[in-house]
Amino acid sequence: LPDFARQVHGASDLFEDAGRTPQAGINFIACHDGFTVADVVSYKGKHNEANLEDNEDGHNGNYSFNCGVEGETTDPVVLRTREKQQRNMLTTMLVSQGVPMILAGDELARSQLGNNNSYCQDNEISWINWAALIEPRVQRLHDFVARLIQLRGEWKELRCERFIHGMQYDHYEGLDEIEWYHPRGTPMQIDDWNNPALATLGLMLHGAGIFRGGDVPTRLILALFNADKKPIPVTLPAVPIGGLWLCNMTSALGAECEQTKVPPMVEIVLEEKSVSLFEFLEELHK
Repeated sequence: LPDFARQVHGASDLFEDAGRTPQAGINFIACHDGFTVADVVSYKGKHNEANLEDNEDGHNGNYSFNCGVEGETTDPVVLRTREKQQRNMLTTMLVSQGVPMILAGDELARSQLGNNNSYCQDNEISWINWAALIEPRVQRLHDFVARLIQLRGEWKELRCERFIHGMQYDHYEGLDEIEWYHPRGTPMQIDDWNNPALATLGLMLHGAGIFRGGDVPTRLILALFNADKKPIPVTLPAVPIGGLWLCNMTSALGAECEQTKVPPMVEIVLEEKSVSLFEFLEELHK
């Protein structure tokens, strides 16, 4: 959990002491070498036989999981799991501090059929199939990624130009510019960070604290990450002013997610292996 939080925070342990900013870090899941995002959730091992090197080329550390079936399948349960896991990874990347890099075609669930070293494949293995957008599952992912990119553009809090560590600001008295939350809705404590059974974490960014004194529209942003294999009840954090938490999107549903409003200190249930993004609406605007 601490390592996950460090990377979402922009890897300050790597860059800050050297006087660099979060923009020094490039966040990516896939690049031109290795599995595509779709293959990360579809193949346990590489399948480079088409390269005619006895499957010995390409690296073996793919950090992948096939969701129960190796390669292509028509199993609807496996396909739904794979779709959600792609959304989970892309959401986590696009809400992390630093510069996101999306491999071309990952927004279309592009697969290389498990080939993680397609340097010699000038064919359907390595091409981008733009016509795939006619497939509903591909259109769903494409729309989801488009919505994520839109939110990242609107929420400057996700694109900080300095490392933020918790200085308070009086727009929301008592809230730091960055807060990490336990599922019970309270700030994370040392024992929580060291709890190996805990796989659910909340991150709140306080825009008025991050951009104090500026003319940038500021807000409270909340990201809830649940890597657990079961649904987890989560209490939304308290805010010292009237208003509601608006769920802008969740990887459990995709881009078509209904924008629900929930009061602070109310318990919701996070679906297993999912990410949800909230924005706080002050009472005047609710």
